[in-house]
Amino acid sequence: MASVSDLKFISEYHLCPPDSDLNILLEQVDQCNSDPNYKELIDKVLSRCAKEYNTSNGPYIRNVVIEYFNRSGCRKNLRKYMYERLNSQIVGENTLFEYVVKSVISEIQENINNLNIFTIRLCYKTLVFLGNFTCNFTSGEKHSYVLDNVFPFYLCIMEVYNSQLFNNNFCRDGSTEKSILEYEDCYGILNITLQQLSSSMSKAKFKALNIIAAKMVIMTHEILQFHSQLKFDSISKCALLLAHCCTCLPEEEIELLKYKEQPLVDFLDNPDNDYCMVLKSKTLTNIFTTPPMKVVLNLVVYITLGETRYFSVKVAGMTLLEFVFRNFLDLGVEMSSHQDEIVPISRALSGLGKFIYQLERFPELFDMALNFVWDHLDHFMEIVVTSMKNLLMTLTKESLIRLQKGEDHYLAQIYAGLNCLPVFSRLRVTALLCVSQILNSELIVANCPHVQSHLLTLCTTSATERETAGQAYINMLRSSFQNQSEDDVIRMWLRPGLNALRQPNCKYTNVLSSIVANAFDLKPTILRKLFSPKTAGTGNECVILLRCIHNARMKGISIPMDPEVNQSHYWRNYIVKAKLELYMIHQREDVRAAALQVVAECHKTTEEFTEWELQFIIQYFECNVGLLTPSTRNRVANYFKKILTRFSVTDQNVHKRQTRLKAILKRPPVTEEETAAHEEARAQWEECKTVVESYRYFFKHLLRLLTFYLSPDANATRRATCLELLMFVRGFAGRDLWQNAFQQDEIRNLKHLLNDGYESNKAMAVALLRTLPAAAIGFDNEENTRRFFDKCLDMACDIRPSQSVSASYMFQVILQSEFPFRTHDRSTMELTNKSQCLMLIDMTEKLESMFASSKQNVVEAAKSTPFYGLLLSCRNLLQNRDIREDNHVYSFIFHKLADLCLTMKNHIMPVVCNTSPEGHIPDGSDDSDDSFLESDQSPRAQRILVYSWKTMKEIMALLAELANQTITLENVLEMLEEEYLIGIGEFFMEIFITTKHRGVFEQAHNAFTSLCRSFIHSKSEKLNNMTVTWMNEGIALSTGQKVDTRLCPTRRSAGLPFLILSIIPTLADTNPDYVRRTIGPLLMAAQVQTEEHRIHSLNVLRFIFKNSKLSERVNIYVARGAIAALEGFRSKAWGIRNSATLLLSALITRMFGVPNRTVADSEQEENRMTLAMFYLRFKQLFDFLLKTLEEECEKTDSLILHPVLLILSRLYPSHNEAINEKVKEHVPYINVCIRNPVYRTRDLAARASVSLISEHCLPAQLNKNFDRIAERTIKDTECHGLLLQILHIFHTTTLTRLPISDYLTKSMFLLGEVGKKYSHLTVTLYMDIVFMMLSNPNEQPSSRYRDYTDLDVLKQVVGYLALESNEGTEDDVLSTCRTSFAYSRFQLILFILLTKFQHVGATYAIITRIILRSLYGRDIDMKKKCLYLFIYLNQEFSEDEYKEHPLITSGDVEISPQIKSLVHSFDFKSKKELLSFTHPYLISFFYAELKAQLKEENDYFILVFLLLRFYPCFFDSLRTERKQNVLDWFLTMTKVYNEEVTAGVICCLKTFIMTLEYEEMKHLRYSDLIRLLMESASPSAADFRRLAVAHFLIGTQVLFKNKIFTEYDRYNVLNIIMVLLEDDEVLIRETISVFPTKRNRVQTTPTLWYVIPNRARYTLLLTSCSDFKNDVAICCLTSWALRRLPEVTKDTSEVYERGEMNTFAENIPVTHSAAKVLHTLLWNLNDVVRCDDRSIFLEEQALLITTVVLNSLIKVPSPMMDKQTKRTVICVFKCISKFIEDCTIGNDFHTNFRTFFNSRILKFLRNSLDTDYSTTKAFLTYLYNPLLNVHFRFP
Repeated sequence: MASVSDLKFISEYHLCPPDSDLNILLEQVDQCNSDPNYKELIDKVLSRCAKEYNTSNGPYIRNVVIEYFNRSGCRKNLRKYMYERLNSQIVGENTLFEYVVKSVISEIQENINNLNIFTIRLCYKTLVFLGNFTCNFTSGEKHSYVLDNVFPFYLCIMEVYNSQLFNNNFCRDGSTEKSILEYEDCYGILNITLQQLSSSMSKAKFKALNIIAAKMVIMTHEILQFHSQLKFDSISKCALLLAHCCTCLPEEEIELLKYKEQPLVDFLDNPDNDYCMVLKSKTLTNIFTTPPMKVVLNLVVYITLGETRYFSVKVAGMTLLEFVFRNFLDLGVEMSSHQDEIVPISRALSGLGKFIYQLERFPELFDMALNFVWDHLDHFMEIVVTSMKNLLMTLTKESLIRLQKGEDHYLAQIYAGLNCLPVFSRLRVTALLCVSQILNSELIVANCPHVQSHLLTLCTTSATERETAGQAYINMLRSSFQNQSEDDVIRMWLRPGLNALRQPNCKYTNVLSSIVANAFDLKPTILRKLFSPKTAGTGNECVILLRCIHNARMKGISIPMDPEVNQSHYWRNYIVKAKLELYMIHQREDVRAAALQVVAECHKTTEEFTEWELQFIIQYFECNVGLLTPSTRNRVANYFKKILTRFSVTDQNVHKRQTRLKAILKRPPVTEEETAAHEEARAQWEECKTVVESYRYFFKHLLRLLTFYLSPDANATRRATCLELLMFVRGFAGRDLWQNAFQQDEIRNLKHLLNDGYESNKAMAVALLRTLPAAAIGFDNEENTRRFFDKCLDMACDIRPSQSVSASYMFQVILQSEFPFRTHDRSTMELTNKSQCLMLIDMTEKLESMFASSKQNVVEAAKSTPFYGLLLSCRNLLQNRDIREDNHVYSFIFHKLADLCLTMKNHIMPVVCNTSPEGHIPDGSDDSDDSFLESDQSPRAQRILVYSWKTMKEIMALLAELANQTITLENVLEMLEEEYLIGIGEFFMEIFITTKHRGVFEQAHNAFTSLCRSFIHSKSEKLNNMTVTWMNEGIALSTGQKVDTRLCPTRRSAGLPFLILSIIPTLADTNPDYVRRTIGPLLMAAQVQTEEHRIHSLNVLRFIFKNSKLSERVNIYVARGAIAALEGFRSKAWGIRNSATLLLSALITRMFGVPNRTVADSEQEENRMTLAMFYLRFKQLFDFLLKTLEEECEKTDSLILHPVLLILSRLYPSHNEAINEKVKEHVPYINVCIRNPVYRTRDLAARASVSLISEHCLPAQLNKNFDRIAERTIKDTECHGLLLQILHIFHTTTLTRLPISDYLTKSMFLLGEVGKKYSHLTVTLYMDIVFMMLSNPNEQPSSRYRDYTDLDVLKQVVGYLALESNEGTEDDVLSTCRTSFAYSRFQLILFILLTKFQHVGATYAIITRIILRSLYGRDIDMKKKCLYLFIYLNQEFSEDEYKEHPLITSGDVEISPQIKSLVHSFDFKSKKELLSFTHPYLISFFYAELKAQLKEENDYFILVFLLLRFYPCFFDSLRTERKQNVLDWFLTMTKVYNEEVTAGVICCLKTFIMTLEYEEMKHLRYSDLIRLLMESASPSAADFRRLAVAHFLIGTQVLFKNKIFTEYDRYNVLNIIMVLLEDDEVLIRETISVFPTKRNRVQTTPTLWYVIPNRARYTLLLTSCSDFKNDVAICCLTSWALRRLPEVTKDTSEVYERGEMNTFAENIPVTHSAAKVLHTLLWNLNDVVRCDDRSIFLEEQALLITTVVLNSLIKVPSPMMDKQTKRTVICVFKCISKFIEDCTIGNDFHTNFRTFFNSRILKFLRNSLDTDYSTTKAFLTYLYNPLLNVHFRFP
């Protein structure tokens, strides 16, 4: 071998000559997508290798063979094929594999010995080749074969690396700056070598190993000496290799060893010696001294020694098993926060735990292992948690075995540990899950009190632990079936879950559904017991029932039927058909989706659909497709795809069966058996005919619906679903059927969809158009093609983004044209005749001319010639091109586009790089040019900025696309030069450094990320290295190593974080060490650099820690990052503190998870962590927090103290006593903070104190606090701090048996010192704590003292509260928080009097006086609180379905938790008595307040109305003659006050009207009321106001139903309800849907059935129109059927641009419902004869219907219709009437009418209507469907 100093590593590697035919073979394999073609290429290359291996081309052919095998490695079948060929192909005297290996070894050794070089790339590719080869092995013999042939190659690498590890002048490509392990490729070779060697040696015996074992031991030991430069995985593989070699050492080498049979144990037995293994040839130094190396040593021993050796080998007086197990426990505690080490440690403990039961010291090891489990069961790494779960289950299993032997203390320890864990913590739930898999439910329930209710609570309330809790519950449920009866299981385990599901506030139902479904799987018979077939049940019950049925369908489970039940009413013996149809229209979309799922999915893919199912599917599609949220829409679309797939399969099966039956029927029967078979076949034939007919009918009309719903009158959800299903149907629809489905109107709709607001819809519309013939689309000649292109070009140049985006998709449609696209320039035609290329050239020339005409002026371009549309269109065409074709032409286009983009960016950069781009106007622009604002009133600077960033966005995206395609094709053709690509990258670098506009650098981030990914995967090493160069530059700019004045220290460092974030995730995938190289310098600079660079570093770190792709890789840096952020709070510079705050916020989220904003901080168990786990994960940060707390606790102006306390407040005590003791030493510093004068410091310190004090010490802490408060010398701030601590203890901990009387006696003096010595803030807090101690509100489960009844003490408290002097004086300095004090005092008095004292005659009189004094007092805030109290009290007491006012529902009026707690503390009787006694006084109060009309206090006046609606007696007390005046007065209030008051008035009017007698209602005038309702129901009104209208209409149905309203008013009310039924707010739609269904309750359920708005609309029209006169009803229905959406204009594209308007409203379902009712009304008239009984001809009935509709339209006004549309429809009906009159009866009227309608009527409508054509056509086809037969089963 060459000397160490002479050996040079080189990267240069000649795969094959670039101009040789071998290079062509490599290019062919790159472009090959077919496996057969790939195999042909493999055969060709291997054959050439066998022929030419001895020629000069031999090494090159060998290299190509290696390259082919490496490229096929990711495709298993190709890899296996080539593997077999390598073993079977003979080259000379060897197999091809042996030849390749020997050839490589020979070349490498020759290079080393003769040329003094080591070829890195050849070695790396050979290693990959060997890795792919060994992937195919299935036995150890093959590994032995490979080792025999390849070991010289591995040995050569080991020798080379060992020679260079100690070389200080290591040379790579002429550079001697780094050591060998600092180069990634060099390190990678060593890592792969160690991995392959250790893997092969563990699976096979290498015969020659004993000869060189000593050498291998020494070499691996030398490599391990550099463990600080190696990754843990490499260290482990090297140590494993060392272990294998040690076992093969010759006897003379190991004669000095203590453990000769197991030499590796010598390392374990000499942990403190400098030399831990002494061989005869060499003494090995002890390298296993650091914790990570100790982990490696123990792991290697654990892996290499067999199970029998665990007990036979003794170390340090104990078995090897025990010794290693103890080591792992100790090392696990020490290395818990190190991901690489803790994962194998946990796995080893899990594996060894299965054997420790055999050890003598098992009890001691059991304790240690169990404690380790409790500390690591909620580890941040899921792999560790899994291992700990396995270990806990092992321990539990052994404990159960020993329990059967009479040893119960092991299980007792597990139960004790479980019961000590926080009840609702993740740790306890995970432990219960493990234990429930081993122990039966009886044992767990007996030893863990309330475990069922705890788990059930978690299932319904916990956002994070519900799945785990549900699985534990299921495990216990399963075991209970084995020991209990079915009825007992239902009572004990299932009924509680169903009861929870019936609660209206049940959040998470999926887990409860799983529980019932699992029970059903075990015992299907429980379904009939749990769910009665006679009732529908709640929404949650519906979901569970359907899920159970779905499970039964998927598993083929049959449910027993009652023999007395009519099975024809049941669907497949599972559920009543009518019930399933009800589920189809249920308001809850998950119920509707589940109803479709049970029909769509089953265990047999060949199950035929019944006719009822096909009808159900069609009806489901019509009712639901436009009502779904995106996630449910995807789910429903998938179900329809499954339906269509099964439909296609079963349709083919039916036709096959028909063919078979046809053959049987052709043969005449001879014998009796054949005759019987013949008859049976005939019956089956008739059945098949029925099925085929129903299938054909179904598919035809489903396809008709899918194309019909593409209309612009459908909403986005309906269009998207239909487009997706049409794309799917295209796969099995016949060509003729498919093309016939798209007639002129359907193609027109598809073209309109190119203007859709959703790009996914545009893309699908393009795909569908390209499936149709060019002539059908309109490309029937070259002129039309060019005209369409010019139109697209104009749209692409439009300033409106919607137009330019649509144009980019329309260009793709042109490619469908059969006529070649021609440009104006003939020279370009010589390059190519491909339309796509020519279009791109034409668009590029258009861009050049536009850029030239704008004179490179941003203002001019923004005004008239925007470029972004054309740039987008070019990019879309490039993305959708066939990358294998015309690359020579595209190379020309690439250069033109790239040059143009890099030129254009120069006139845009000054805008987006300006320090204030939002207000920048470029120099030289004419400020007086008012023409600029003619078409757009937005400010000039804003418009310039929007133009600039959108253009820059498209430039960047286009350049990235050009670069990506160039690199993809680098083996085929050089599209752009390498320097050009680097220039594009430098352009992005300039953007990140100079740009100040967020939109620009965010878009640059997306484009640059894809560019860097391409660079990294390029074959060019220069491009590979550019990403590293750019990343280093970004780090240098952030840390101050490189200075650039263009950087922006504000705007969160602008583009600098995005620069690094674009590169580091992709680089980290290739080498995780890049994360360390990035974060390390940033963390250092964040603490020591100048102000600006500290800001940059902190901002970049924030983005890195927030990035989800780096989440696992950055966890080890969280502690250091948090310390850097906390240190930033010490800075005097605001910018540093601001950046530090943002970084700390990101890190807190990273450490504790995303907070749940719907619950209080004190209840968020999932966003907290135990002290032990925090210490194990973030030890450095933990020590820093405690040290900082000690240093800063006495400072009043400390900026770092608050975040420190904030982090500490997120922790809670653990079972690790060592850590608890360490924390206990710092509790005095927390106590100092509790006395701090700053309120926020005291509050955070009080929260943190609960985290740092062990749970068993909390009662003592409470005693200590109250003892200190009892010392009357205590200062106000200290007293307040101690009370805060008490408050947080009660919030977070459940404590029992506390001396409440003692606490109150010691502290009640505070009530008498309020406003004197103690502030109102302090005493208010004290009263709230007293209320918490005495009450047990639902929101505060920590309070358990409702039964406290020490009346003497309570009388003293009330005595203090009754003192007038305790309110203080107005001028008192300490009179803070006065209103809160007044309410807390009021609340406490009220609570004690009503819940603690016995009620006497004066009780409610006293309470009433207290309330009235507050209501009539001057403190407006206190008056509001009293009103809130009575509103919530009435709300809780009321039985009204809509007792919660819309203002409260929407959150505009919020009732505080304090008031809710007070009301919840009253029993029903107390609530009733309080409301009854205060009732007459409140009536007087209403009179006074309404008379006063405090206009300046709108908020207060709102509350008066919110309360007034609960007191109908107020209106009863008014005299009859004043009823109209009262109504008018209330209506006047709506004109004076705001919308909130109006909503309150509307609900009061509902109460007022419901107090009236029928005759009184009839005498009122309602026109002004109707007008108010119309205004309040409009989409422009606030949502709470619209909801108030819905409540009013539902509550006052008597006015509508009993025709108290005039016909005109009822007509207007109907219109109001119809508008609300398509409201954009789901709640409003669903609420008003009750109006029609409440009048016609569904009979299958005892309660009101809530249906979807579409069904409610139909029911409303059906029931309401019968109340109108015939002509009014007909005109009303026609008016709604032809309703025009208000935002639709003549521009078709604007149909899809409704913006903030209602996106839910659509005409399709409205037209369907109205036409269906009208159809029923007209075709089934009771007062005329019908064609069904042949007493009238069909022509006569059609003429009669046409005449009736025509007369109604002429006679009655149609407010919802457009005037032009109405005139057109009247003309249509006249034309139809004339046609029918001219028809001769009996001459094929159906065919003639269909022809007339399609040719004359539809043509007239297309020419006359712009936007209402689709609805008008739909209305007429629905109306005349008996003649046209267009719609499926309509009506």
